Amino acid sequence: MILTSALATDPCGNTGSNGQTVTSGYTLRIDWLNLTGTFETEAQALQVMEDIAYSFGEDGAIVWQTDRGMKKGRWYDHSAKTPHGTVFLWHKEQSSGHYSFFASIPAKALARTPLRLQLRAFREFKLAGLKATRVDVALDDFTKSFSFENLSEAVDKKNYAYFRDAYTLFTKKGKTVYFGSRQSEMFGRIYDKFLESLGLINSHRLELVLSGNRAKSFWQMLTMIPTNDREDLDESERLAIELMRETIIGGFKFIERGSEVGADGKRERVDRCPLLPWWEKFVQFVQSAGGMRIPSERRVSHLASKKTWIEKQVATSLSMIREAMGGDFAPWLHKLLKSGKSRRTTEAHKIMHLHKMNYDVLPKLEPDKPFPGSSYFTFASLIDDYVPEVSG
Repeated sequence: MILTSALATDPCGNTGSNGQTVTSGYTLRIDWLNLTGTFETEAQALQVMEDIAYSFGEDGAIVWQTDRGMKKGRWYDHSAKTPHGTVFLWHKEQSSGHYSFFASIPAKALARTPLRLQLRAFREFKLAGLKATRVDVALDDFTKSFSFENLSEAVDKKNYAYFRDAYTLFTKKGKTVYFGSRQSEMFGRIYDKFLESLGLINSHRLELVLSGNRAKSFWQMLTMIPTNDREDLDESERLAIELMRETIIGGFKFIERGSEVGADGKRERVDRCPLLPWWEKFVQFVQSAGGMRIPSERRVSHLASKKTWIEKQVATSLSMIREAMGGDFAPWLHKLLKSGKSRRTTEAHKIMHLHKMNYDVLPKLEPDKPFPGSSYFTFASLIDDYVPEVSG
């Protein structure tokens, strides 16, 4: 997620908004990413799936649906998903015995990782044999530097380039101007994100959906950006910013078509027509904004990752405290848990909401299975040790 230096807080994309307010500047982001690949074994496909989930902070949070297939352009026998909307599909090809793999990563998952780490992950995905079949690039203009009246007028007069058609749709979430066809290799839309996000993001959103050869070319350029050395990271972010910025500016163009016919009566090329003043001003604003930085959204953990952290980092200390405290341990632990529940943050409530919605489910532990990292007690013995008194 890329922000200008004017931004003080960090908004999120379509499904990843954190509700913070931004008053000026603009952001650029990769808003959606579809990847495909072919692997010799199912184990290789599943490892890539784990790697993708890990790259965006969702390791240990995959909800398996291996007995449930799904159609995505074609039929896949197996599927899985993560709490933030990433979908994985895979299928064994009868002819070759290889496994076709598909991953769809939305903005809510992508935004959990800083751009520099995204770039490293993308290079690893490419080395693993994954190709991009769809890439969405989005720009949020928080200054709202152009009006929808100007945009609508340009569309009505067909004062736009690169797209054969454009049309406007009105819904409960406001007005959206669409450019091109969803079946083409470049499809665009511009809309008021404030209405679409129910007031969470106050911006004009410009989006380009790239597919086919356009997605392939963008993916090729994105994964060529060097990220090997620490000193490369600032430069890698700058190059990625430039790539996304030029993709947006190069994808939309609003021109004065009345100037297509010159004084000699000959028709001028569209790319020689002057830009509409409001669009020229917007392009200058986007191109001149400097000093960009990349604040990442705070990553939301899951019960599975918290449980893993406790098992690795806390279990041994906990077993030592229990041995030292003896009979006082169980009431102390009960009091500690009660205190922890009272101090739950908004993030903690979100995690528990995912759990209650069956998106973040922990595996059941056998009653007599020892607590990981400890040989001193079992969960059953802990429960037997202490039952809190009920007053009244």
